[in-house]
Amino acid sequence: SVPGTVSEPPSGATAPAVARAEPAEAASDAEAASDADARRIAVLPFVNLSTDPEQEYFSDGMTEEILNSLARIEAFTVTSRTSSFHFKGKDQPLPQIAKALGVDYVLEGSVRKAGAQVRITAQLIRVAGDAHLWSESWTRDLADVFVVQEDIARQVARELQARLTPDDEARLARVGTRDPAAYQDFLRARQLWSQRSVETLNAAVDAFQSALARDPGFADAWAGLAQTWALLPEYTGITADNQDWVVATYAQALDAAGRALALDPASSRALAARAYVLVAHEFDWVQAEADFRAAIAADPRDAGARQWYGELLAYQRRWGEAHAQYKIALALDPLAPILHVSHGNTLDAEGRSADAIPPFEQALRLAPAFGAGLPIHIHALAEAGQFDRAGELAAGMPVEYRLYVEAKRDPSRTEDAVQSILAQGLDTLIGKPLLLASLGRHDLALVEIERLFALGDPNRVQLYFRTAFDPLHADPRFQAVLAQIGLPRPPGQTVADADGES
Repeated sequence: SVPGTVSEPPSGATAPAVARAEPAEAASDAEAASDADARRIAVLPFVNLSTDPEQEYFSDGMTEEILNSLARIEAFTVTSRTSSFHFKGKDQPLPQIAKALGVDYVLEGSVRKAGAQVRITAQLIRVAGDAHLWSESWTRDLADVFVVQEDIARQVARELQARLTPDDEARLARVGTRDPAAYQDFLRARQLWSQRSVETLNAAVDAFQSALARDPGFADAWAGLAQTWALLPEYTGITADNQDWVVATYAQALDAAGRALALDPASSRALAARAYVLVAHEFDWVQAEADFRAAIAADPRDAGARQWYGELLAYQRRWGEAHAQYKIALALDPLAPILHVSHGNTLDAEGRSADAIPPFEQALRLAPAFGAGLPIHIHALAEAGQFDRAGELAAGMPVEYRLYVEAKRDPSRTEDAVQSILAQGLDTLIGKPLLLASLGRHDLALVEIERLFALGDPNRVQLYFRTAFDPLHADPRFQAVLAQIGLPRPPGQTVADADGES
């Protein structure tokens, strides 16, 4: 994926605020989830009515868990958390929200937590005609909130005349933990994880570990810890001083994923986390693909697993298959900035820089402060000759990006840009090497690639799929580093082929 290399929006960015987002094209893939007549529903963030604003994580977490309960029912198509939470705190008409999310029904409510007591209210609305179909309130001890979540899902199913299958019943009855304190730690950790920065990922590790200290059998917490450790090296970056930490963190991610799977063999998050590490660090393409496919089979609506699987496919230049996964992920979670950034990253790597720009711009519209895609966004704009917009975004970035854009516009400025990139560019494959190669300095790009491979750059897995490096492919030194990540793989060495599929 593309880590958050920029924590603040560029001062020159002029991305407009989102008025509304068009619904993504519905996925046609049979895996994507549901029948044509499935009930399409969004769970909007439940309002925190607690006197303590620090309890916001709890109301958000309750919302996510209720959403997850509904998503376990096969007859429902439930909008993913990221898209639903895009509207948190925004005063927009319900029909407008429903149109953006592509849903017919909305569940909303509130949470008031006081000590060991929780009061939850929920109401189901059919958007057409603004019809309030059902509402109810519960006052429970913290230990009983799991029952409330299940009850809400059953009530919604009853109102929408959705028949629960035996598999639905089994999934609804599944409870991750009975420890209220562990559950609160887990909710806090998930909120931190979703914010995707070095600081929040490290805080999420602490919160997941606190949950597990209380309940070592909490499979979802192990899976969340695995996902967090899987991402941390990429977001932190590589230096000569933290190489051992990177290796150890990936090992911890694999261990946590293994513990989660021992408790819950069908954990989509744990399977995806293990696959992520097998790609980024182990370069075990066959096992990683098998894990991603198992994760999607376990939860076809896991947009994050589909994003990561799309990245694996793209890294091997299996472009068509990769874009098919992005299409499904974006249909499931159309307002998730990271999905648009990852899709734009793949299009730019493929050499389709002009096509990459709309996804990057959409990510900025959705989240102006989300800086994960800015380096590649600028690269795509410059490659496409859109120098004015590239300059706007580069104005708030480190100086080498501004000089890079100027050099792309005026090749006589290339040497200044090259020296700036070498002196202070980002130490990652999509930093110094990519900019140098894009300026035609392939000799210097190769030197930087070799150096970063020696360090163990978490982004080195992106080497083969970036067409900007194609002029280097004939060089034996390039082939030597490429071999380290096991690409390109021999024809026929895919999971599909092994399964006898077409």
